[in-house]
Amino acid sequence: MTTDRHERHALFARRAFALTGLLTVALLLGSGNVRADEKDDLKREAEAEIDQLRQERKELEIARAVQAAAVDATTAEFEDITAALDTLNAHVTAAEQRVEAAKQAVDDAALALDSIEQQETFVQDEKVLVEEGLQDLAVGWYVNGRDTESSTTLTAIDAESPTEAAVKAALFKVRIGQEVNLVDRLHELTDDLSFISDNRARALKEATGRGVALELTLAELEAAREIQQTFAIEVEERLDARLAEASALAAVDSELAQRIRNEQNQLAVKLREIARKEELARRAALVPRIVGTGEIVSVGGVRVHRSISDNVLELLKAARADGIVLGGGGYRSSTSQIALRRAHCGPSDYEVYNKPAATCRPPTARPGHSMHERGLAIDFTADGRAIVNRNTAAFRWLANNASKYGFYNLPSEPWHWSTNGR
Repeated sequence: MTTDRHERHALFARRAFALTGLLTVALLLGSGNVRADEKDDLKREAEAEIDQLRQERKELEIARAVQAAAVDATTAEFEDITAALDTLNAHVTAAEQRVEAAKQAVDDAALALDSIEQQETFVQDEKVLVEEGLQDLAVGWYVNGRDTESSTTLTAIDAESPTEAAVKAALFKVRIGQEVNLVDRLHELTDDLSFISDNRARALKEATGRGVALELTLAELEAAREIQQTFAIEVEERLDARLAEASALAAVDSELAQRIRNEQNQLAVKLREIARKEELARRAALVPRIVGTGEIVSVGGVRVHRSISDNVLELLKAARADGIVLGGGGYRSSTSQIALRRAHCGPSDYEVYNKPAATCRPPTARPGHSMHERGLAIDFTADGRAIVNRNTAAFRWLANNASKYGFYNLPSEPWHWSTNGR
């Protein structure tokens, strides 16, 4: 325990030192006396400090888990067993949180890459149109001649009147202006494509790196769960032995027997919670990973992202087969989300874009943070009415079946179901 306290004190000291440095960096970044390149360097240093703190915290957490798993479940005191179970549970929970953060990072990177690719497609299409416009002008110049002076002279000679000659000369100048404008626009689009291409390469690299990071965090979570399960099995064996001992002691020392039973019941509760979480994790693993990139499609009148369209279709069909007619609202644009924030949070820019979601009435995600904006959430209705009561047949059906199709409920809103429960 003394060693553990020393480790905590050392970590706290490093954090305090690092936070002092980060505060200094923040003040420097906020001042106007630092050049842009220096700000970039300071920002990188701050991010490195934060990464170092996170790594140290994770290493300490793993060390505690290993120490907890080393407890002999057959001979250790009840307090040591419960402390070890709590430590291992905290280790798994922290690993799960890192996985969720990594999944969110993967989704964000995929969305960013998808946005850049759509922008690239748009610019490429416009470039094709500009090139076609220039080609049409080139054909016109080839047929009618391009030299301004000779063309103007010819049109004046061929004209039936001075007015007609003036009109033809004016039209010629318009064509000259069109060519210049199109050439300028072509140069702009070419530069834009080069810039977008560089951005796409960076976004692809970022998405790939985050994918690798997710795989690593998933492996860490699997290891944490394996350690927890191994220790839980040992505690389960201890539980059987101690309960048998309590039965044998009942006639000799009923008070001691009851104390043993009470302790083992507390352990049994912790073991059941571990088993419940393990079952939830197993079920979640059966559902294919859903990433929010691509297009929005309509499934049974519900607009969702195409990556979950099959899941939604099967869910709606299964519900209908059980007599539950579900519908609802899915995809919502950022514009709609902003309107909701103004209605639920307030009219100012701070209230719309920065105010914490929990302080709005009802709680409403900030623009860019709603799963509806990705097409990965549905506000379900049953027979055309919102599901606002957990005692309805529709909610009970969803509670029992939605996870099979990759949907989880936001506890504060019976109607809101998404691919991550947010």
